[in-house]
Amino acid sequence: MQFTKATLSATSVTTLGHQVLVTTTRQQVSVKCTSSWAPRGSKRHLFNVDHSPSRSTGSLIIVKARVRHLISLEKCTGGAKDSALWNSDLFGAAVYPDLPTITSLWQIQLLLRQAPASTQVASHVDRPDIMHVHSVAAQMRSQRQLRERMIHVAAPAHDDAGSRRSLLLLSGSHPVRPLLQWTSWPADSFEMLRMAHALRDAGSIPKQTGIWAVENPLVSSPARLKQKIDAGAEAVLTQPPLLWPLFETWMEDVVRQNLTSQTRLLIETIQTFEMQEAQGKAAMAEFCQQWTADLLQKIAEIQGIGGMHLMPVTAGGVRMALRLIKAGKLPA
Repeated sequence: MQFTKATLSATSVTTLGHQVLVTTTRQQVSVKCTSSWAPRGSKRHLFNVDHSPSRSTGSLIIVKARVRHLISLEKCTGGAKDSALWNSDLFGAAVYPDLPTITSLWQIQLLLRQAPASTQVASHVDRPDIMHVHSVAAQMRSQRQLRERMIHVAAPAHDDAGSRRSLLLLSGSHPVRPLLQWTSWPADSFEMLRMAHALRDAGSIPKQTGIWAVENPLVSSPARLKQKIDAGAEAVLTQPPLLWPLFETWMEDVVRQNLTSQTRLLIETIQTFEMQEAQGKAAMAEFCQQWTADLLQKIAEIQGIGGMHLMPVTAGGVRMALRLIKAGKLPA
């Protein structure tokens, strides 16, 4: 279907990178999207679409549409239980953490003498209909160990052969890494992005495997995001925008440079606050929930984002996320 100036009433609109899937009561329409815009509070969404790469672009105005962002959830570790969150059917992707197993110099020495550590990942969410995003952190791994882990977590298991998998590549927060900045080991995220693409091109990991990266908008410039996109990041998960004015300036520069049309940008949303005894737990919990709800609303109104990522790292964080879902504070 081609558009020069077309208006369509839609029940939902799903943005998938450069693709827009419009669902109406009668049909689905898939178009290539170059940008989108909607007045604040409006249900009219204007998508600039490239309906044919060899022809001119047009516009598709969707009236009474519901734009769906990709909402991902960090897989809980330890005692925090997240089954109730998954039962909400709100989340389209599960992100599995890759935590450091070595945190001291003597453990590094021991590692170099031993075989690679196990690459076993956290238990899967029993949802073949969602995307499974497996973190791969450089930490103190060698290049060989990184390649082995990428191949291992990208390979579909027998019980989820139909599910989609992506790699989330990051350097990791190992405390020893800053001491080794002058060396070429361990690898950085840019090198890992190139490594993952080489593995995919060689057929060592499935060709449909997504390649994701992370970025911190509070300490990095948009130029660093551009470098990761150039290195092959197909989606970028940010740190939470805790300092909103700083994040807003960063995001404006990102949009101005048209970087959101080159990758999918997901904003991390929930971080637990330390309880302040002077204020009392109940008062602080209420403040945290309202603060998070306000942050979610701000993020939902940002032009160019591709979704949100929830990371409730404690049982209290899980309970807060459930309350926000029940209150309708997360975009569906």
